[in-house]
Amino acid sequence: METELWDQEALDLVVPAYISFDGNGLGEMQLIAIGASIDYRVEQREGASVVELSWSGFDEMDAAGGRAWARIDGDTMRGKLFIHQGDESTFVARRERGVRPVSTSKAPRPPGGAAPRPERGRPRQRGVRDSGRGTGQGARRGAGALGPATSGREERVQAGSEVYQFRIVLLEVAPPIWRTIQVPGSYSFWGLHVAIQDSMGWLDYHLHLFRVSRPGTSDIVQIGIPDEDAFEGDEPILPGWDLPIARYFSRPGAAAKYEYDFGDGWEHEVTLEAILPRQKGVRYPRCLAGERACPPEDCGGVGGYEDLMAVMRDPTHEEYERTLQWLGGRFDPERFNPKTVKFDHPGKRWNLAFGKTVQSRRRGARRTSRRTGPK
Repeated sequence: METELWDQEALDLVVPAYISFDGNGLGEMQLIAIGASIDYRVEQREGASVVELSWSGFDEMDAAGGRAWARIDGDTMRGKLFIHQGDESTFVARRERGVRPVSTSKAPRPPGGAAPRPERGRPRQRGVRDSGRGTGQGARRGAGALGPATSGREERVQAGSEVYQFRIVLLEVAPPIWRTIQVPGSYSFWGLHVAIQDSMGWLDYHLHLFRVSRPGTSDIVQIGIPDEDAFEGDEPILPGWDLPIARYFSRPGAAAKYEYDFGDGWEHEVTLEAILPRQKGVRYPRCLAGERACPPEDCGGVGGYEDLMAVMRDPTHEEYERTLQWLGGRFDPERFNPKTVKFDHPGKRWNLAFGKTVQSRRRGARRTSRRTGPK
């Protein structure tokens, strides 16, 4: 791999620079001190194969992300690489001998963003230099046994007699972007995560984390996808599919912070508004109300979103056409209709993220059990 901006010695600082594609819309990239996972799509344009990709990872210990495009000509790929709020450069990459060429993907372009997307709900693996909470882990890590049996109030909730109503507010964004949703009281934190993703309009291919007070204490518990590569002394991340929301949201007013995409750092306030009896004939979860579309994925967090909106408000801006192309069309920040929200079953999303089978060893024997996923 060669670039216009960086010389070869800089590019190969850690390992020889490369971009790899797995044939299923995902891959990885390494250049200079950046290690990142990518998602991509290949299209035919004017008789040529063109690959578009977005990438997210770490530059040494700092979160980094960006996008790129390239034209594929035989064994050579030529294009341009962009780092969010940073440098950009043309590049040339050549296919290694014996490596299969990348093929055209038929994955549809999702609304609200031009970046290619992997299958919804599959957390992306971070770059090889990742560290800290929830990063540097494969999608299967922490996908152990589902939650333990519960008792008392939680047993009644598991019976499906109650509904929890939450208000979700995306922080540091004005005008406010918010949702009001109702979910079954039997939900785990994984189920609540899926409902937040679907109601907000996120695509659920980054990692997430809840921070909530341990019942009866001021201690903060982290809940999400466990990180088996965490450093000694790091706060553990408890598996969300093991923990019922009823254990931590015991009364209206209880709140948690929910972070999505550790690169862009989208923080949400999740507040329990009410615990209600389940209504006969009503399907849950459901979205009752909300305002405004969530920002496009991979736009660079709050600052990047503000810059993007400033550009889109000014058709004469020098970046307008390029930003419009990156978005894949016009983006209406005011558009939201709660009636159009569709919710995935948490078990279905879990299967997409971790696979349908879980391998386990018991008493020295290997057993395979099929599961439908958590609530």
